[in-house]
This record gives sequence, structure tokens and C-alpha cells, in this order.
Amino acid sequence: MNGILFGLTSRHKVVALDAASGKQLWKFDPGIAGHGANRGLVYWAERDDQRIFAGVQSFLYALNARTGR
Repeated sequence: MNGILFGLTSRHKVVALDAASGKQLWKFDPGIAGHGANRGLVYWAERDDQRIFAGVQSFLYALNARTGR
């Protein structure tokens, strides 16, 4: 989205990569150890508010798409 590739790793981390270079822009670690269900992620935007929603195990995280916070 807008030149950024968002992904969810098998270790429950959400990453944002520059789609052209592959350089990591940010990484979010929810602090959940081990393996488990990753429910996927989705991009949402309204005006200047851009979010990544990531489902990890029984948690849903709403992250700022620009910063990962």
C-alpha cells in the first residue's frame, strides 16, 4: 500500500518493508512467545488516519501504518 509491503511473521511480529528496496521500515513485536495462530492483517485508511489491523492468537492490534505504534 503506497509503496509499503506489510507482513506478519510466524513469530507474531508485524513488519513494514519498502516495496522497492526491501528495507525494513518498522517492526512491531506484541511480546507473544512461541508459535500460534496468526489471523492475518488488513490495511484501513480514512483521510490521514492509516491503520494496520493484525490478528495474533486471540488479540487484535491496531497499528499506525506509518510508524508501527
